[in-house]
Amino acid sequence: MAAIREAFLIRGDEFHWRPNTRTCDLFHFGVICNSGKEWREQRKTTELGICNISQNISVLVRKESQQLINTLKDEAGEAFDPKVLLHSAVFNAITCVITSRRMDYKDSRVEKAIERYTENLGLFSDCKFPNFFPFQKFLMGDFFDVKFLRINMTEIHQSIINPVYEEHKAEFNSEQVLDFLDVYLREMKAHKNVEKTTIEEKSCQAVLYDLLWHGTTTTGATLYWAVLYILNYPDVAAKARDQVSDYLLQLEERNNTAGEGDANSVGSKSQVDLPAYLKAFVHEVQRCANICPLSMAHAVAKEKFLKGYRTIESNLYRGKEKNQDIP
Repeated sequence: MAAIREAFLIRGDEFHWRPNTRTCDLFHFGVICNSGKEWREQRKTTELGICNISQNISVLVRKESQQLINTLKDEAGEAFDPKVLLHSAVFNAITCVITSRRMDYKDSRVEKAIERYTENLGLFSDCKFPNFFPFQKFLMGDFFDVKFLRINMTEIHQSIINPVYEEHKAEFNSEQVLDFLDVYLREMKAHKNVEKTTIEEKSCQAVLYDLLWHGTTTTGATLYWAVLYILNYPDVAAKARDQVSDYLLQLEERNNTAGEGDANSVGSKSQVDLPAYLKAFVHEVQRCANICPLSMAHAVAKEKFLKGYRTIESNLYRGKEKNQDIP
């Protein structure tokens, strides 16, 4: 733990780079698998986009939650698997934040995107071997699903991300910024004459993919596991439900006090105001279910020493004693 703390917290600026691997190459233009200047530009623009619309996020999520509840009521108490529905609700909430538009749960594009995103989680795990043995890319066939993963990504881009981007680009008005994509398009316009910038079309589409994929799979999985635990622990469910009701009532009272113009202003602070038990419930679900057991792979841009071990460039997987040579 001491080594992890030193590497990722105390010396995080030295160990935050991404290794040059086949899986990272697939997501290179987004915000997840980038390093250096590219990563800083994408992170800054992504944070700017989210901050610009943070006041509306709470309202959008609550509207989508109500839509989800109405859809669940349509099942009339019959047994069914809520996995696709929960992931679709999260997908729609993120889509609303990104594009100010929502899609129907039964839209074939949504169903296909959820299916591909879920597949990609398993495929991403299968792609680990080529990271350590890159010669595999010269072999015939697709033994470790790298090509399959690329095909899935291309399909999602062609069916959802690219059309949404082109539609937004055609309607863009720099004087009326409503969502994340508007903010990114505005930044692209501002960086139009900047040399060697990564604020460009392909990076924008890659960031959209990152937000949709990672947001949908992690949040959707958390909700799915939460449903399982709620069904098996009714006493915990009752206490969490009471806190949710009290919390929503407090939000409504604050909105009424703030006035209609500021009714959404609590959205950016809602996480801080969550009751302790409710927050602990969510964290315990994520801990027990191992939603994200590991972070992305890390590397160093230059040779570094950590706890007496030498870490060479673009490699955090092996090390030698400080005074030994690495063959």
